Amino acid sequence: MSSREVTEEAPRRMTRAERQAETRARVLDAATKVFAEKGFHGATVEEITERAGFSRGAFYSNFSDKDDLFLALIDARLAEDIARIGSVLGGAGGPDDLLPKLREQAAYRQRDIGWSMVEAEFWLYAMRRPDVRPRLAERQRTERDAYALAIQAQFDAVGLDPPAPVDLLALIVQVADHGILREQQLDPEHLAKGTFFDALDLLFRAAVALAGASGRS
Repeated sequence: MSSREVTEEAPRRMTRAERQAETRARVLDAATKVFAEKGFHGATVEEITERAGFSRGAFYSNFSDKDDLFLALIDARLAEDIARIGSVLGGAGGPDDLLPKLREQAAYRQRDIGWSMVEAEFWLYAMRRPDVRPRLAERQRTERDAYALAIQAQFDAVGLDPPAPVDLLALIVQVADHGILREQQLDPEHLAKGTFFDALDLLFRAAVALAGASGRS
């Protein structure tokens, strides 16, 4: 067969669903950058779509408004975090093995300060918007649920019952996670990158001691 008879296979055309998924991903990527640069209130739909290379129509075919877009960003980051921690949990044999593996995530936890600032801005915005607040609260519950599963798994590994409702323990860890990260970004010279994991280690050891004491009594 001569080379003239050989034809290259035509590239496969994307389906409508694939095109829409690609558009959504590009808008989310652009929004991450614009929100970090301008803040939630300062960012506009026009600027986000222009950065992504699309029209307003492409935006509104994927998101109902700027609130919907920001919540989608939270969903994406939350899913990534849960998957990452789930992978660590799956590879750990127990608490003594887990904490060193979690410490390896210290660099990853140092999220861009621009995103942390816009998260705080959106939290204040949601607190003033009764229509938005429940939607953000739902995401926070999803995160707490993931913490609760991880905490219960660690107590199961040491053969003890948690000394308090696991949902309460999850809330304590969640608040420590968010709060310590912000304090680190505010005062990085005085708070080491591993501070959250130091606190987590202390909290778990204290909880195990309480659980053991309760079991003996």
